[in-house]
Amino acid sequence: MNNSNKILKVKLLQWNAQSLRPKLSAFENILIQEKIHICILSEPWLEPSFSLKINAYNIYRLDRDDSYGGIAIVIHKSIKAQCNNVDLPNFHIQALHVKMFNCCFLENVVAIYCPPNKSSADITFATPDIDLRFDWSILNESLGSDHFMVLICTDMVLGTENCSIKRNYKKADWQKYKNILQEKLQNFNITGDILEIYDSAMKLINLAADKSIPIIKVYENPTSKFRPKPYWTAELSQAVSKRRRALAQLRKNPTPSNLINFRQKVSYAQKLLRKSISNSYHQFCDSISQVVTSGEMWKKNAMAQRLQE
Repeated sequence: MNNSNKILKVKLLQWNAQSLRPKLSAFENILIQEKIHICILSEPWLEPSFSLKINAYNIYRLDRDDSYGGIAIVIHKSIKAQCNNVDLPNFHIQALHVKMFNCCFLENVVAIYCPPNKSSADITFATPDIDLRFDWSILNESLGSDHFMVLICTDMVLGTENCSIKRNYKKADWQKYKNILQEKLQNFNITGDILEIYDSAMKLINLAADKSIPIIKVYENPTSKFRPKPYWTAELSQAVSKRRRALAQLRKNPTPSNLINFRQKVSYAQKLLRKSISNSYHQFCDSISQVVTSGEMWKKNAMAQRLQE
């Protein structure tokens, strides 16, 4: 194996949300904490007019007019993807297909939803050529849904083929660039065929750029970096940990008292999350004053966008 190749653990999440909107903030943080690249959702229960945004992710949706059912595929923006239509003869069945271009052997993800008469199991299919590459496990999270989250992991060897060459203009020597062009253009012949003149001029410009602007390689592989939300605190982490322990206890011993304890932990974590988001907004607004420099204001504006997303 080439030493320049890296192994990345790509994670997929499969979940029947049973109404995503009230769980959206908690769901976003699970995507970050678990470092999820791709999430297949069923029953998000979203109105077609509702604008769903998740920071650093692209979302492909297929909603129902009655705001029930529905499917969605949430993909990290570091993955190049294209959504394709799926025509089915049975209009009761919903299907969504996303093709990926920089995920090694993982090329296609298809979400299919068949409305059940009652709650049914979540099923994952994989083609025989790749199924043994994946590990399936159940996350100890449901966020109030009747369905647990299914975590699907695989290791991908990321080569150097998914990269593009760009110029690093931040480290350019513009004075050197200017001097080279001035020297080369002194004896530049502008008579003759216009296309030949254009080609010659472009060669001079590229020559000056090659000598004064460094080249960088930008790899376009799926990311391994997931940035936490600015409002996330240690207290929130503890609340989530207690919620998961309460759920584990409920699964082990499904008694009324354990159910009540679990619901209390879910409610507390949700309230704490809303409070943390609100406090983060207030702290941001309080930090703006008349003495804030333009550079600091740009940074604060970027932080505000992260809070809104």
